[in-house]
Amino acid sequence: LMSCACCHWCPVQKENGYTRMICKPGTAREGHLNGKTVHNWQHFSAYPGFFISGIVDFVYHYTEMALPRDGEKVFLGLAFFNEGLIMLLHKKHDPLDVLLHQTLGYVMLATALSIWAEVVWPQSFTATLCRVGTVMGQGLVLWITATLIRGSYLIAWDQVYKQDQIPAQYAAVLIVQGILGLQCLFAVLAAISSLQVRERPPERGT
Repeated sequence: LMSCACCHWCPVQKENGYTRMICKPGTAREGHLNGKTVHNWQHFSAYPGFFISGIVDFVYHYTEMALPRDGEKVFLGLAFFNEGLIMLLHKKHDPLDVLLHQTLGYVMLATALSIWAEVVWPQSFTATLCRVGTVMGQGLVLWITATLIRGSYLIAWDQVYKQDQIPAQYAAVLIVQGILGLQCLFAVLAAISSLQVRERPPERGT
């Protein structure tokens, strides 16, 4: 509603630009926050955490400073946490849009928790597996999203009316099936890792 109202009260997008946060003088919402560009600001806010995380990586790997252990992972977890939080709080519209944003948000938060678990338990195979699995889960949801938006079955996923729940329900089925596929993959990887650990010869004392 905020975006639609600002379409009527504020100048068009070209006049406002893509970053103007305050409506221009001479409009009904003069001096008020611009709902037309809030979508852009929300998208922008999802990514700076990764730039900060990258800088911290460089500091950790290319300097000899005395730094806390695994600080780079802490910042990486914060980057995913910020991204997941904005996904959950992001301005959304129809049911399919809500489903995809919320699913991405939950998976990103799970990624952050997995990374922080690695910091607490650095030798934990489970924590590392959770991190890898949740990152792949993000890719899965994004792939499904791209398929729905750009795929050859676009008409099938087109929502007949604004609150059409059917595409969102089918998308949920695809997401769950994809997660089941990832579970099978990681069950195989866990089994292979377990066999390698059992077959590893004991270390000899020196």
